[in-house]
Amino acid sequence: MKELLSHVSGIITNHNICEMLEHLGLKKGDHVCVHSELFTLGVPLLEKDEFLSEIVKCFWQIIGKNGVLIMPTFTYSFCKNLSFDNLKTPSTMGVLTEFFRLQNKSLRSNDPIFSFTISAKNAKEYINDCKSCFGVGSVYDILFKNSGKILHFGNAYKGFTFSHFLEEKLNIPYRYFKEFSGELIDENGIKQHKNILYFVRQLQSRSILSVEKNVKILTNANNFKVENLGGGNVSIMECKKYHDAIKNALQDDQFALVI
Repeated sequence: MKELLSHVSGIITNHNICEMLEHLGLKKGDHVCVHSELFTLGVPLLEKDEFLSEIVKCFWQIIGKNGVLIMPTFTYSFCKNLSFDNLKTPSTMGVLTEFFRLQNKSLRSNDPIFSFTISAKNAKEYINDCKSCFGVGSVYDILFKNSGKILHFGNAYKGFTFSHFLEEKLNIPYRYFKEFSGELIDENGIKQHKNILYFVRQLQSRSILSVEKNVKILTNANNFKVENLGGGNVSIMECKKYHDAIKNALQDDQFALVI
């Protein structure tokens, strides 16, 4: 047992984290995408890399060698008129995702806006050349088809980008396809010109994603389990249930997710 974090509520160990993940319903063989916000939890008691390594080990301990661990390593590169280098462009999604991206056994998707890093025996299943960020063959599409799960670690109420996958799939009216292009350098160092579609917001319309509305829909579908951890919290959602609940809500009201 290792002590990982200190908080006024007490010391948090790797055993505490693993026990909580199991209680939330994470299990062997799961495909899980982890969104993280670690600073909410407490003060790390280990050096940075050791601390981050121990957090990642907790996920692997629960999902096992046949599981799939995914983290968002978004860069928004083409939106900023920057090139995207698969191996060098850092993640903007927090220290845990950047640490995970740099691990030897991980693969990163070549999306110059919404890349993900995947670690698994069959990680290549998630690496596809997609026409749009959240379209057919995208990481969220494959995660959905594999009955995956989404875990918010540290802040249960941040990281609902899976809803953007559903907005695109259902072609909701307050977003539209905008093409971005630029230079992409793939994992082999090969430079190429890349075009990709991003289903962006109509700024003049109601289009800002409401966390409260998403959480209410998912909670009513019995698909938003949350537990406190230190100064933060952790939530888990099943992609199939997430898909069905949000799809039904959007079919009833096309503005069900936004303010």
